[in-house]
Amino acid sequence: MSEQGRHDDPRHSIPPEIRARLQAELQRRGLASFVNQTKWRELRTAVETALPFIPAWEVQHLLSPPQSVRRGLTAVAGGHGWSHEDMPPFPLVEWVRMIPRIHAAVGGPLRPMQMVEDCCDDLRAVLVRLSIPFLEDEEGAFWVFGYAPADPATLTPPLETIS
Repeated sequence: MSEQGRHDDPRHSIPPEIRARLQAELQRRGLASFVNQTKWRELRTAVETALPFIPAWEVQHLLSPPQSVRRGLTAVAGGHGWSHEDMPPFPLVEWVRMIPRIHAAVGGPLRPMQMVEDCCDDLRAVLVRLSIPFLEDEEGAFWVFGYAPADPATLTPPLETIS
């Protein structure tokens, strides 16, 4: 089965015991759903088809301990798409952070990294067109929250970060 089908195939739905843990965690933390499974699929399709490259991304699994955000994350040409096996099933995604820029060592491997391609405007247009609430931070990263404790207009990225 293709990785894309992994999220869509009912045979790969979330088992009842995981669904119960998910509901308990949502209730314990007072989280509301901001992006449903249909919107995640639409976003995945748009990211893989409407953008000139797949942005670098990080994902927080709702049932995993909070992770620190990696600063300086950049995409590489030919990077993994959202159908890659590292993406959890969409109902378990607390947030996804996307960095829609490619950096490369222009002039040789020992040269400083430089931005060689940027698709921020394209990604922003996709998110607006799909009516998906998002946050763009000071680093130019785009945050899409599957679940959050607040109104989408007041969303903030997690406080923990690493370099």
